[in-house]
Amino acid sequence: VERGELSPEYCRIITGYNRTHFRYFHGMDIMQISKQEIADFKRSLASLPKIKSRQNVLNALKAFFNWLWVNGRIVSLPPFPTIKGNNAVPRRALRQNAQAELLEKIPEQLRDPYVFAMETGVRPGELISILIKSVDLNNRVVWIERSKSGAQYRETTKENTKLPVPLNDVALAAVRRNVIGKFPMDYLFIYPKTG
Repeated sequence: VERGELSPEYCRIITGYNRTHFRYFHGMDIMQISKQEIADFKRSLASLPKIKSRQNVLNALKAFFNWLWVNGRIVSLPPFPTIKGNNAVPRRALRQNAQAELLEKIPEQLRDPYVFAMETGVRPGELISILIKSVDLNNRVVWIERSKSGAQYRETTKENTKLPVPLNDVALAAVRRNVIGKFPMDYLFIYPKTG
């Protein structure tokens, strides 16, 4: 995390995997873990209801073994099985009229961040990280330069890029309402009761 190679949130997830799933390997010599032990571990993941969860856990283990191999801790990578399938329920977008109805239920003083996100498509962690210095009203753009991962702000986005987000009239109006009286290092969107 300190070197910027892992996001704090990903590190939190991996720590959770270690506590709950990778206990299977606790006490084993990493050099002795074979294809069979990894296959047995894969079968132990069958209790997870979502196939994607099983894939994520196995992929995290594979990434760890790859790190061990790249760093000379093991001489070869054991073959990893794959987990096939997808039992995820497809997401469905709300129709525009349903979106408008829900937006109207949000108190007006809290609505602008939601409007901005709906109009621009920025990620929640990027939305709450926008600083006033990243706003360019003249060019109708907000630069997405930071993000929040877990409880920590990062001076980079999820994709490690700085992206200009063009503002349509609705998003621009939301930004204009929220820049008033703020300094460059202030957040664009804040919760009014706490500042």
